[in-house]
Order: sequence, then C-alpha cells, then structure tokens
Amino acid sequence: MSLKHSLEWARSNLEIFIVAFVMAMLIRCFCIEVFKIPSGSMEPTLHGDMANGDRIIANKFGLYFHQTKRFDVILFKYPLNKSTNFIKRVVGLPDEELLIHGGDLYSKPTGRDKFTITRKRLDTQQAMWIPAYEWDGAEGVFRDEWDVANYGDKFAVRDGRLSFTNSELSYRRNVRDHYPDGRGGRNIVPDIKLAARFRMPEAGAELKLSLNTVNGGFTLFLRTGENSLAEYKTSTPPTSQSFILNKVNVKEAKDHLVECMNFDGMICVLLDGREIFRHSYMEDFDDVTRFFDNKISIGANAKEVTLWDLRILRDVYYSGDYDYRSVFKEDKPVFIPKNKYVVFGDNVPNSKDSRLWTKKIITLKDGRVIECDPEPRFFNDDQAAGLLRIQRIEAENRGGDIWGLTYEIKYADIVDIKEENSIFVDKDEIFGCGIMVYWPPKRVKIIN
Repeated sequence: MSLKHSLEWARSNLEIFIVAFVMAMLIRCFCIEVFKIPSGSMEPTLHGDMANGDRIIANKFGLYFHQTKRFDVILFKYPLNKSTNFIKRVVGLPDEELLIHGGDLYSKPTGRDKFTITRKRLDTQQAMWIPAYEWDGAEGVFRDEWDVANYGDKFAVRDGRLSFTNSELSYRRNVRDHYPDGRGGRNIVPDIKLAARFRMPEAGAELKLSLNTVNGGFTLFLRTGENSLAEYKTSTPPTSQSFILNKVNVKEAKDHLVECMNFDGMICVLLDGREIFRHSYMEDFDDVTRFFDNKISIGANAKEVTLWDLRILRDVYYSGDYDYRSVFKEDKPVFIPKNKYVVFGDNVPNSKDSRLWTKKIITLKDGRVIECDPEPRFFNDDQAAGLLRIQRIEAENRGGDIWGLTYEIKYADIVDIKEENSIFVDKDEIFGCGIMVYWPPKRVKIIN
C-alpha cells in the first residue's frame, strides 16, 4: 500500500471513529445513559449493591417533551452533593401540599379544598408489591398460620395443594410493614394483595376471597360459569354494594390465577392476568376511617376447590416515623413550591430521601458560605483540635460540600453554623427517568 493510500485509509478510519465518538457522546448526554444501582433504597423495584446492583437504562430525551409525573422513577443531582447522582420515586409535585396517613399519600394542589389520595397505575403498583407471606405447601405450616373452620374430611393437603369444601380459612396475623433488614414492623398495612392459583373441578363450585380496607370490607365470589359477584360493604354508613361480573368465565377443571388487590383507595381484581373488576371506594382524605386489621379470609362452598401458590403481598408503607429527623410526620402536610419535587425511596425505612435531607450552612469571616451534608461521616466536628472537617469518601462518591469539595476549616474563621431543611429536588436537577433494568439477566424488566 502506497503512502498516499495509507494516509487516506487512516483519515477515513479516523473520521469514522470521530463521528462514532461524537454520536456516542450526544446519545449519552441527551438521549440515554446506563447506571448501576449502588444501594437498596429503591427495593423492591430496584436491587442495589456496590458490586452487583441492577444496571439500568435511563431516558434523558423524554424530559424535553414530557413533564415529570407522580410515581416516576427519576435520576437527579443529590441536593446536598451535586456531584452525586441519586435515583428515587417522585411522590410530591410542584404547587401542592403532600400528606402521609396510614401508609398512603394524599395531595392537595393549590386552589383545591380537600386532600385526595394519590393513586398509582396498576403496572406501577404491581412492581412495588412486597412479599409478606407465601405458603410452602406443608399442611402443618398452613394450620399454624390459618384458622380453618369446618375442616376434617373436607380439608386436606396433598402434593402441596389444598383441597377444601364448606370451609372458611382466616389468616391469623396482621400484615405489617416488616422489611428484610429487620426494620419496621410496627404498622399494620391496609394495602395488600391476595393471590393464588386455583381449580374448581365441577359445576356449581365457588371460591370466596375477602379483604378489609380503610373504609369497609370487600368480598369476591368466583363461581364456575358466568355468574361471579363482587361485594363491597362500607364502614360508614353501613351499606353494601354488589357488582355482577358479567365478563368472567371460570371454567371447570381448569387452572386459574386470581389476584385480589386493595391499594390507594381502590379494589382491583385480575383473573389469569386480565382485569375483571375495579372499584374506587375512597377519594378524599375525609372518607378515611380508622383501620384495625387486615381480616384476610378464603372460603369454599359445598363443591371442592383446590388452591396452591398462595401468597400475600403488601404495598410500600410510606411513613416519616422511622427517623425522628423526618420532616414528613403523620397527618402533617408539607407544601411543595413551584418547580420543586418530593422524592421517596421504595425501601422506606432504609432510604435517605426528601424526608431526611438537611444541610449545614457555614458562614466564614472572608464572606464565603459553604453548604454540605451534615451526616457525621462527612461532617467531622473536631472541637478538640479547633477544626471542622468536611470530608469526601471517594469510594462511595459521597461527601464534601454540595460540589464535592473537601475542607478543613479553623473555628476561628467561622462566623456562623446553622442547619436547615433541604427536602426538595429542583426541576433543573432532574436529568433522567429510569426505563428498564438490563442486567443481571434474571432481573431484566421495564421500570414502573
């Protein structure tokens, strides 16, 4: 190859490389980018670990055309350290008051008179359920966890499946806000999902599922044929509503999956993955009554029903009571200013989010003002040495002042130190929205 041809080849390949590099940078800056989840603050939606956390794809381009919505999973610059990226779920929107009550969120936009419940989309809710109970198929374990009326020869467990007739099964425990790391457990969670696979071998069989809500009791009657029924009985006033489920066809001698869900003031039922019933029983905060217990039960009539894969799951229980520093207390509304958002982690007691963000503001004699995260491992107050150290932990990409810078300040140079709440994410600090988990393979999914 001649020198001329070599130069032309090199120039051509250099042009391709430069164009590819520029395109990659443009895509990364304005379209999509990949991130690793380092902590467990967003479980169960996203699993985190410094070494093996979920890898996600974030959409940046969509922010130019779509307004950030409630319950979006967003990426943003951490308000206490803008060199660090955080990922949380949006729960509060600009120009509204946000209130926590009984694990649910209520909002009142400017100009409205009442707080209304904030309701998640079904696909978002399905992503947020936390396992609370799963039957392993053992009869002894089942009898320890459920009260069974009228059992005997009408109640049997064979090969991990429960067969019963003329029986009422009542779950003995209340579903509480327990978390895998041992936190929580004090609060009864009203928003739950009861799911099971079932089979009714003959005509005339009926499966009954009952749940308790913050405003009454719900019972679902699934019958072979096309005459299934849903009933909701409100607490105040004591009236019942019955709904004929005309589009339901529970076939004899066929396996079915039922998912009965109570969340955000609404009942939703899926049969074999298809929605067959939806009923909103509560909108306004004024409609909420005191919640005492879950009252979960399963029943069958005189015809045999076989049940397996029985699970109870619970919703995220929002609370500020896990930490005394939380700005969000039960039934205490917080106003969100224009262009600001409130974000919480799905792993509520193990998430440093809008509930807990405060910042130290240090004014120096030379006129400088330094703002930083007051967490002790970043904010070292060494009074014996007369020094204030603002430290950064590079391994975690955390700490320092809000720009990630480290300081060692003499007390003699300080005019004032104060601490104030910094609970909002500014609109301009949001740079992406999570769209999917792409790694590890068993975790691949759309982020809802």
